[in-house]
Amino acid sequence: IMSLYMQHAGWSSDQIGKLQSIRPIMTMLSAPMWGGLADRTGRKRLVLMTTFVTSAIFRLFVRFTEGNFVLLATALCATSFFYSATT
Repeated sequence: IMSLYMQHAGWSSDQIGKLQSIRPIMTMLSAPMWGGLADRTGRKRLVLMTTFVTSAIFRLFVRFTEGNFVLLATALCATSFFYSATT
């Protein structure tokens, strides 16, 4: 769905590809960190809820990045960084 939004917003195929690659890359890099933090602290539910809420907040920023590639990429990086703990 995000790629349709990006296409409708006028992004090029190259830009859409770069933006769509953010989530898997951020998940690969940050998911082990969140898992380690949850295991080390023993507060799995707290880590899960905190990262989910933070991800949702950053997802709201996506609405305000219309037309700005760098802001959209930054918002998607932040969203994916925190969302990776919930996947």
